Amino acid sequence: MEYLSRTLQTMSGLPDFRFHPMCKKLQLTHLIFVDDLMIFCKGNVASVSRLMEALAHFNVAIGLEANLDISSIFLAGVDEDTKRKILTRTRFSVGIFPIKYLGLPLSPKKWTKTDILFSN
Repeated sequence: MEYLSRTLQTMSGLPDFRFHPMCKKLQLTHLIFVDDLMIFCKGNVASVSRLMEALAHFNVAIGLEANLDISSIFLAGVDEDTKRKILTRTRFSVGIFPIKYLGLPLSPKKWTKTDILFSN
């Protein structure tokens, strides 16, 4: 996974890659938890294509690949044409917010007190 981290770090320096707006300051491209991987980027075709190239490179080098049956992509603030292009490029299923990950609720928007109380 260290090799994937270095690959994603290198890819993030390419001129057509854009960080997710909430990850730009930290230049965060991904988080790895045991056997889970979360990858972040701006919701445009060029950035997603770069991520997919990095994953394909990792697959060729190491032999591991994403399991499409359990992989999801979460899109927020993306127009329908871009969404269609991204889904065609990735072949991932669309995830729907909010979700729970490791028992914690995840959402693309700021939580209100009501959201927190009723997320259990």
